[in-house]
Amino acid sequence: MPELITEGDLPKNLKDLYLKGISAHELRNYGYAITLLQAVLKDAPNFLDGRKKLRMAEVKQKEGAKKTLKLGA
Repeated sequence: MPELITEGDLPKNLKDLYLKGISAHELRNYGYAITLLQAVLKDAPNFLDGRKKLRMAEVKQKEGAKKTLKLGA
């Protein structure tokens, strides 16, 4: 089983992308956060914290789409 990676183990370029993704998530820009986090996980698939943040952003984006549909109907 591959060893899990922490934020401290990430190379500088991936760490910068991860931090931008976290910032985008905090600003509720979920689409951009998803794009950045997917780029990080492409090169570091064992980064569990990144996977958790990506999943949270995907769930939040889906919730927003459901609210928009309810308001529009």
